[in-house]
Amino acid sequence: MRFIVLASGSKGNSTYLEIGSQVYLIDVGLSLRQIVSRLDASNKTLTRLDGIFITHEHSDHVSGLISVFNKYKPRIYMTEGTYKNLPRVILSGLDPRYVTLINFDELLMPDGFVVRPFMTYHDALEPCGYKFIEASKSLVYLTDSGYFPQKHYDIIRNADAYILESNHDPEMLLD
Repeated sequence: MRFIVLASGSKGNSTYLEIGSQVYLIDVGLSLRQIVSRLDASNKTLTRLDGIFITHEHSDHVSGLISVFNKYKPRIYMTEGTYKNLPRVILSGLDPRYVTLINFDELLMPDGFVVRPFMTYHDALEPCGYKFIEASKSLVYLTDSGYFPQKHYDIIRNADAYILESNHDPEMLLD
């Protein structure tokens, strides 16, 4: 399992993930040109794309989804709430046959690895994080959270790597 954080923050989020011989993106908040350029800087190319995991519908996580989808036609994984709340221009550009709606804590088993989606706490309709497990290695991807309840720590505990972005705090927003 290898990953490269291409961008993290309010101007765009995207992570490149290799699992075995498969290639995935987690979020696509960058243009296709930016993704290719940032991968090139890491001596990687995007010759194919097996899938995209979306955490939630905010533009800094999905703004490049249509251009990437149109070029590679990957399988796209997201919650039903995220799918229903996508901006219309994105929703109208996706072919629903390529979208897999996921449920929290229901394991996904693409070829050779396991993905566990879990609920996160953010001001989106149904945001989620992911735990990717391949053989004895695991990666937790959790963005836009200023809070994660202790009762759910077992879901993310003991991973080999974490990608955490903690820039959302509901109390700060209210103040």
